[in-house]
Amino acid sequence: MEGIPIAFKRRGNLTKDYIYKPSAAKRRGLEVLEVHEDDFEKALALEPSIIGINARSLKTLEVSLENAARVLEKVPKRCIRIVESGIKSSRDIQMFMKKGANAFLIGTTLMRDPLSLFEFANAYRYSA
Repeated sequence: MEGIPIAFKRRGNLTKDYIYKPSAAKRRGLEVLEVHEDDFEKALALEPSIIGINARSLKTLEVSLENAARVLEKVPKRCIRIVESGIKSSRDIQMFMKKGANAFLIGTTLMRDPLSLFEFANAYRYSA
């Protein structure tokens, strides 16, 4: 089965679709937003301009910033690179920015401590 779950963006609206034929996604004008370590190569073949690297494994639901960092280093510079899941500190932001990340999706940490937003913003600002 030529199938990988990928989130897509279509005309400014973010929707999460599970497209099992990545080539069909390109024909529909969809832009790949999210990949996991396992499906990176297939997603890259679609030549996306935006690519999100999710640190959470779909198989185990475990978060590995190390795996995300390895994938991030393989993403072409022409892509906007977003790191998703597992960001807990300004050190994480700084480490990923050194490896080429352009943006971050931070959820759980901000839900638990909304004021950590200021720490993350400063890390981003001074690492850019």
